[in-house]
Amino acid sequence: MTLDAESRRRGLTSPPPARAGSSSCHLLVVGAGPAGLVAAVGAAGLGARVVLAEERLLGGDCLHSGCVPSKALLHLARRHGSAMGVVEALSKVRERRAAMSEADSAGKFQSIGIDVLGGRTRFTGPGSAMVGAHEVRFRKAIIATGSGPFIPGIPGLDSVPYLTTDTIWQLPENPGRVLVLGGGPVGCELSQALAGLGCPVTLAHHGERLLPRDDAEAGEAMAGALAACGVTVRLGIAVRSIARDAGGMVIAATDFGPILADTLLLAAGRRANLDGLDLKAAGIATMADGSSVPGCDGIRVDGYLRTTNESVFAAGDVVAGAPRFTHASDAMARLAVRNALVAKPWPFGLLLGSTWQPNLVPWCTWTDPEVAGVGEPGPVLHRIDMQANDRHALEDSGPGWLKVWTDEKGLLTGASIYGRGAGELIGTMALALRERWPLRRLSGWITPYPSRSQALSRAGDAAARSALTPAVAKWLKWWMGNTSP
Repeated sequence: MTLDAESRRRGLTSPPPARAGSSSCHLLVVGAGPAGLVAAVGAAGLGARVVLAEERLLGGDCLHSGCVPSKALLHLARRHGSAMGVVEALSKVRERRAAMSEADSAGKFQSIGIDVLGGRTRFTGPGSAMVGAHEVRFRKAIIATGSGPFIPGIPGLDSVPYLTTDTIWQLPENPGRVLVLGGGPVGCELSQALAGLGCPVTLAHHGERLLPRDDAEAGEAMAGALAACGVTVRLGIAVRSIARDAGGMVIAATDFGPILADTLLLAAGRRANLDGLDLKAAGIATMADGSSVPGCDGIRVDGYLRTTNESVFAAGDVVAGAPRFTHASDAMARLAVRNALVAKPWPFGLLLGSTWQPNLVPWCTWTDPEVAGVGEPGPVLHRIDMQANDRHALEDSGPGWLKVWTDEKGLLTGASIYGRGAGELIGTMALALRERWPLRRLSGWITPYPSRSQALSRAGDAAARSALTPAVAKWLKWWMGNTSP
């Protein structure tokens, strides 16, 4: 069944090979991951002639090796635990992934008028590119080639078999003891999932806490949550070299002694997919190599997501410094389509165009408990203990909290949520941040009882109380004291 599932997935999402010849279009979209698919569909909906070029499979990292399989694995680990085991769980993950491939099939996009071409894209000029042996001349283009696993330059790594977040889904046998390198969201999620399925897991991270993007308290709490699941968490660990002994055991040398494992899994971040594009031919600039800082590499863009070639835009993981999340790629693609096809250049930017605001993008690590955030800390902090929330307490959900920051005027600047349901709650905070709501606007917000969303209205209540100046509070107290009941 697994082989059939894999064959079905590849059959559905494999683009038809580009034939020799030439064509022209309003918009060339390079890459068919989340950003590329959203851009192609959006542009076709506007009546544009669209060419969608993809070298590998439609659906990108999200479908084939990212969000879809990782969240399926987490679900199976929580539901079945070690009674299922890794091999059976991965088989079911592949089946579910194949079922979801229907939504990203080549036929679906061809049916709405998108010209889907399979092959590697190479720019040949400011307004032209080769897709395999097919020449495409375009008015505008959007590069959405995504990212791939970052491979750290650890001595000896190239001589040792290892898994990445792209290749783990094809694992044919029990991995035994697993060493996970990387304490970001993916490293934490996969460590918890594998441990839940019965694998001894060691998570090694070079930093002093997990989840460095998140609030420090959440990162520290995550280390405890993983330890409670059986994960051995090693922080502040620099792996100096990696070797494999005669028996096949992986030996990672650190300043604190060796770490032994049967399987090595790299989860150290991602790098933009730029190989073979020949961006210089199109006048497109990139950031520095980024070999030591994953996430800082990629294509340079302005606030409108234009590259240094103003006819070419970029969206998703391929953009330097962009939040590398599927929902961020979706949002960037929508903006890029509008700016490429609807907006018009004028002296102050793009008339009818919109600018990209990465600070409005929420994120979540889908462990148990979840960790979610949006925005940045501000000078004023309001904290709500989730254990005081009736739904949280009724389900014995353990530690949890909501932190909300505002500026001196009470406008929301950011939020951090730790606990079950954090990923659902953070969307409301992201909306409030985008609309520039004062936090006190959530006061009196009517939510179902019992629900975790009541914590948000409690934060609004706290902000409303703190907004009362001492003089107003004193006057109200006097008024009530001098008014007959």
